[in-house]
Amino acid sequence: MRRIRVLISTGIFPNRILVNRGIYNLKAAAALAKSCDVRVVAPVPYAPSFVKRGRYAWCAGVPARDQVAGFSVAYPRYVVTPKVGRSLHGFTLYASVVRFYERVAREFAPDLILGYFAYPYGFANVLLGRRLGVPAVIFCRGSDIHSIAQNRLQGRLISWALRRARRVFSVSEALKEDVVGLGVPADHVAVIRNGIEVERHRNLDKRAARRRLGLALDGGLVVCVSRLGREKGIDVLVEAAAGMQTAGARVVIVGDGPEMTALSGQIARLDVGERVFLAGARPHDEVPVWMAAADVTVLSSRKEGHPNAAVESLACGRPVVATRVGGVPEIVTSAALGLMVPPEDSPALAAALDQSLATTWDTATIEAAGKSRTWDTVAHEMLSEFESILGRSGPTASAASGRGGPP
Repeated sequence: MRRIRVLISTGIFPNRILVNRGIYNLKAAAALAKSCDVRVVAPVPYAPSFVKRGRYAWCAGVPARDQVAGFSVAYPRYVVTPKVGRSLHGFTLYASVVRFYERVAREFAPDLILGYFAYPYGFANVLLGRRLGVPAVIFCRGSDIHSIAQNRLQGRLISWALRRARRVFSVSEALKEDVVGLGVPADHVAVIRNGIEVERHRNLDKRAARRRLGLALDGGLVVCVSRLGREKGIDVLVEAAAGMQTAGARVVIVGDGPEMTALSGQIARLDVGERVFLAGARPHDEVPVWMAAADVTVLSSRKEGHPNAAVESLACGRPVVATRVGGVPEIVTSAALGLMVPPEDSPALAAALDQSLATTWDTATIEAAGKSRTWDTVAHEMLSEFESILGRSGPTASAASGRGGPP
């Protein structure tokens, strides 16, 4: 029996300009490729070469095809309307790339389409699957359901796509509940949590990690690895840092995003520049070193799916202080692994950070909890779902997505 052929179709995938974009989707693809034949298509918004600034400026630098960690990735262009008409992007994506996907289908003959992110990619994938006669699977990550689906029209389009996908994957039980809240039957949704790279995330010596990063060897260190978006609540963390009582404690925020300028201004206004440091985006392989250098890591999110940063911190033997949102309680399952506080509560976050810095943690217990789930485990669970979708007879099964058109 030949291996199942999986066409991964999502714009949330690394490219030579944004090397960390959708890095976890790449890791899942690499694990899946051990047991399936995998082809990757990552549509990119069209941006003329003369566009040097703005949200889509990076797109012009992405080649039509490239090699990413052993994958030959195609980056077809699709039309977007900046700032207006974002609810139409699922339709313009489909219309722009349908001929390209027809050629891919003739060459690769996929058994199913696996798409990360419900809109616009998941929506377009359902349309593509119906066109090609191939079942489409939508993998929901978090913000596609928590943010995009809150727009009335986009929410209707997402609900339509989720109900007509052959299966929906969710990264946490909490996110599954939100998906079901959009009118999707519970038995249509499978929870497949993220994994980690065990070989990269290890309980390194703290002082050695700090030397490598050029950090002071003494004093409490809190590290936050996060995209700087409003949903991540970094502004709440900066407020909490101002209220911390631990003498000499520092908070380092690793990552970048649209809130960078606003956060720099907030740090200046609160006069916490000596305590809070914005490290910006760091190379993917350097992030575990920042975690190992920490006494504790923190996530101050307003919304979450299944934050990999929390799992990776545990695998590095570092406790997590996090807001009790989304799938976080499914990660920080006991007081031996960290502390949880309500979202939007900077005094509670400050107190929890002070408490965590004063606690002696069992790093071996924490590390074992973090390393209990690898990307190979994730791939095995996806493969099991794929076999079920294809009738447990492997790729010889034939199935197409549901009928009917968008609302």
